[in-house]
Amino acid sequence: MRISVLASLLGLSLVACAGNITGGGGDDDIPETCGNGAIDTGEDCDGGEGCTPACTFDPAEPRVLAAVDKTNVPTQLGRTESVTLTLTSAAFDGAATVIATVVDEADVPLPALTVTGPASVSLTDGQVVPTEYTVSIPSNATGAALNAKLKLDVTSTGGNHNLSTTVAIAAIYEVDYAAATGSDVAKHPIQSGTQLSTVALKRGATVAYHNVDTVQHITHGDGIFNHENENGNNNSPNIGLPNGTYMQPTLAAAPGSSGRLGCHLHGGDAGYVTFTVE
Repeated sequence: MRISVLASLLGLSLVACAGNITGGGGDDDIPETCGNGAIDTGEDCDGGEGCTPACTFDPAEPRVLAAVDKTNVPTQLGRTESVTLTLTSAAFDGAATVIATVVDEADVPLPALTVTGPASVSLTDGQVVPTEYTVSIPSNATGAALNAKLKLDVTSTGGNHNLSTTVAIAAIYEVDYAAATGSDVAKHPIQSGTQLSTVALKRGATVAYHNVDTVQHITHGDGIFNHENENGNNNSPNIGLPNGTYMQPTLAAAPGSSGRLGCHLHGGDAGYVTFTVE
């Protein structure tokens, strides 16, 4: 009889252990990372309005989700760059306000850089709305490498989001000799309308003439700039050849000084760009 009782107790113990091993429901459905303050794999959210204790969204709670397509954009002077903000509505009908600003790494506004894009986006339940915001970088934005930030602050009754994209600006202003430029003067940068005839630069910036044509383009230089065959590379077989880039820095130039650069072989003076250093 005593053996029977002992066997029964052991059996109950094994059953209890088996139940603990297999699990099934309750807290086991909650991700281990839930509550760590970050949205990890298997989680919709991690705290905040509309987020359940299991780190999922309450399907009845109106919410707006936000994401950007790029977190880092490398660029140069004189260019425009676009970032797409995608807003997703779930059980939400209304407008989301978007404040777009450009700041430096210390969050100080950079007035020389401008951003355009809608200040408000209308949403209906289940709608996904991609919206473009464009940063314009003038030729004289900076004379040294600059990491700017495009900040997109989204507010709505369905939740708030603070997103940012780094805009890494190299202090380089590039001019391209396009394909077929050598055989058609009208395709030169100024004549084709892709390049202004006068450009302002901050001291320290570099001008780069890039040959994407299939023929040689030797770059003329005067004033603060060297002519391409007068920069110590006279014996180089790569002067002006396709895929080459002729670079002229302005760090040694005095403020207010200027110089011209353009194709020496084709186009003549009408193709020369005047660069002035600030």
